[in-house]
Amino acid sequence: AVDFQGTGVREEEAVAKALRELFDLTPAGIIRTLDLTRPIFSQTAAGGHFGRALPDFTWERTPKVAELADRLGLSRSVN
Repeated sequence: AVDFQGTGVREEEAVAKALRELFDLTPAGIIRTLDLTRPIFSQTAAGGHFGRALPDFTWERTPKVAELADRLGLSRSVN
């Protein structure tokens, strides 16, 4: 589900549809996409998971932003 709380520039259903087409949102798909089976999580024990630019932290990468923007007719400057 997508909920922009009234602030979106595209319809929520259109964004939800594009996200479903671009991403495998099953548990297995999320694990595969983020490569979560690697034993790297001791690095997150101090400092947390997010906002860190370490090469092993695959969840910080946004390789599909341009494709999502294209599908929604948005400027590529959104990323």
